[in-house]
Amino acid sequence: MRSVYGSHEASWVGFYDFFRRHFGLAEKASGLAEVTQTCGWVWPFSSAVIITDRPSVIAFDGEKRLHCGTGPAIKYRDGFAVYAWHGTRIPAEWIDAPDTLTASVALSQTNTDQRVAAIQILGWAKMVDQLDAKIINRHPEGLLGGELLAVKKSNISPSARGTMKILRAECPRNGVIAFRVPDEITTAHDAQAWKAGLPANIYKLPAIRT
Repeated sequence: MRSVYGSHEASWVGFYDFFRRHFGLAEKASGLAEVTQTCGWVWPFSSAVIITDRPSVIAFDGEKRLHCGTGPAIKYRDGFAVYAWHGTRIPAEWIDAPDTLTASVALSQTNTDQRVAAIQILGWAKMVDQLDAKIINRHPEGLLGGELLAVKKSNISPSARGTMKILRAECPRNGVIAFRVPDEITTAHDAQAWKAGLPANIYKLPAIRT
């Protein structure tokens, strides 16, 4: 038994449906065309059929990535929902209960894309305010090269001691991003070189970045 993917098959079913409607060809695909317009996945059996619903809500950003800043990016009528920020799946509370998203929570994310999303949702104004971050070095090319920040570890975890260093920089794809760098790094340039895995004395910012 094979599954029928319903609306998820609309791209290739639409190709055959064009020839069916305009030239009388591919009549066998007519049933699939109707399913794609009304259902999600379908499992046909000899005496029964399991049919899933299509989403009641589906939202994208300008690049057709799942995204919604006010609620779920995908929601079904039975209550199942997926929250996403520019294509990255995120916890529901980051949107539904924004007070639970703090700078500490954002920087503790081990998944890079989720960390970027959390920082974007929270905003750098709140990030810097909550972390009491101090700028210790700026790259000559400004935010494209980055700013090296010093942050008290206790602002992230109350039991932690000392400081940590974070590079804040502008990424053409993700906007302003941040990542932790080793404590011995003293400049934004050295932080960029470390991230690229190159010695600081030969590293140069890419002329074109994506």
